[in-house]
Amino acid sequence: ALRAGNRKLTMHIYGQDNQAVMFWDDGFKSGMRVIDNDTSSSRFGITGQTTSRSNPTVGYRIEFEVNPSFRSAGSAPIAGADGPLQLRHAFVYVDSAQAGRFSLGHQSPATDDITLINLGSQMNDAALHYNNRSAIPLNIGGGLVTDLKWGDIAHNVDSLPGNFLRYDTPMLGGFVLWGAWGENDIWDVALRYQASAAGFRFAAGVGFMDDRERDFKDV
Repeated sequence: ALRAGNRKLTMHIYGQDNQAVMFWDDGFKSGMRVIDNDTSSSRFGITGQTTSRSNPTVGYRIEFEVNPSFRSAGSAPIAGADGPLQLRHAFVYVDSAQAGRFSLGHQSPATDDITLINLGSQMNDAALHYNNRSAIPLNIGGGLVTDLKWGDIAHNVDSLPGNFLRYDTPMLGGFVLWGAWGENDIWDVALRYQASAAGFRFAAGVGFMDDRERDFKDV
């Protein structure tokens, strides 16, 4: 942390490694892969902000993750993959306790993680959180031939980062409203709630996304 006049400048470097060794044997083939977690991927990033007592906080965030388009266990990349890393976040923001937070750049939309609210902090479904990046073949047997992979049928449902202008209201009575608008006229809105009392914690959320580019709507 540094100080320039009445402003405090801070910077943080962070990251996590969240991989697993997956073994399968479907009676026809068997093998082992080292794969990453699709819900909470291996990633690293840097954040910085400048704060003062009288002015809003101004900051930025840059973050990369392991590219899900790359095959695991060191094999050749899938055609079209740009490299072993991909950008997750690259945005700037202005944050005020009274006015809320405005952010602009490559970031999460308002509905991001709305389906993953979990106070237990558990990743309890390996098929869901790891198989989405898995190229493990799915063999049915009985003469049936398929090119399906486990990652085609076991995946998480979540909003993807993109280029957005987003606004987060200040928290009022445990409620906070997020809204975002981005490229290709994608927009979404989400209402979240959190509270704690008598040793108990409560959390909930509901959101709506309209993605005209993919003719996709989700609640």
